[in-house]
Amino acid sequence: MKKIGEIIANGETLDVVRTSFPNGAACIVLTDAIGALSARISVNVPEVSPYLSADLFLAKTYSENQLLRAPLLGSGLFTDTGERIDSGFVQLEIWKINF
Repeated sequence: MKKIGEIIANGETLDVVRTSFPNGAACIVLTDAIGALSARISVNVPEVSPYLSADLFLAKTYSENQLLRAPLLGSGLFTDTGERIDSGFVQLEIWKINF
């Protein structure tokens, strides 16, 4: 796991951490001041995730992560590519990692 930055969301400073899913796909999580998992930003879809380039990931921006989208994109760490994939009843956004 590697800290790549931090954001402020809901008045709390959260570390943005990059790691990998078991299949090698990029995994982005947020941790709090004591290192506890606060949110998982990326989603692993085995039919898609392993085929994305190393600087792309599937971002979960719905449900409990909805309020995290703006701070994450505003951090400059990520860019929304504008591409989407359907996964069940939701669409996942494809984001680029800018570091």
